[in-house]
Amino acid sequence: MSGGERAEAPDLVARGAVTPLYEVLAKEDIARTVAKAAAGQVRFRAVVSY
Repeated sequence: MSGGERAEAPDLVARGAVTPLYEVLAKEDIARTVAKAAAGQVRFRAVVSY
């Protein structure tokens, strides 16, 4: 990644051009979520909803 690309990234986020990718999991499934993360089966980010 060049310096110009790094400088452009915050602008893209501010304009809403970047969409985060995450998986929301219920707190009741915390054991399954931890197991998935340990096995490398979580894509992007895992968020536990309380």
